[in-house]
Amino acid sequence: MWSAHHQIGQAAPPQSFELTAADEWFAAIDGQTVRCRNLDWRVQVFGIHRVEHRSWFQVGFEGPQQVNGTFEATHEHPKAFLEALTAWLETTEETPSTVPTLL
Repeated sequence: MWSAHHQIGQAAPPQSFELTAADEWFAAIDGQTVRCRNLDWRVQVFGIHRVEHRSWFQVGFEGPQQVNGTFEATHEHPKAFLEALTAWLETTEETPSTVPTLL
């Protein structure tokens, strides 16, 4: 049986797509584990937003508590950004500021 140019039961060829810089950053950061305060924290990326040449990251840390923040990345490499996030997490209090942070 045929339907809309494809035979039923036949797989359609996969569509090609291009990865964006945000996709690559997401893949490099989301789900990573960082060590801070002698505990492991899982990094969760909720969103990456580009405005001209600036990148903003909405990030959560899942550990003994949930900590969230919005950060502007000044680093060109995900590893350096993760290190900066970890350093920020080291200095946060129990209830961190909701003001976006420049890393």
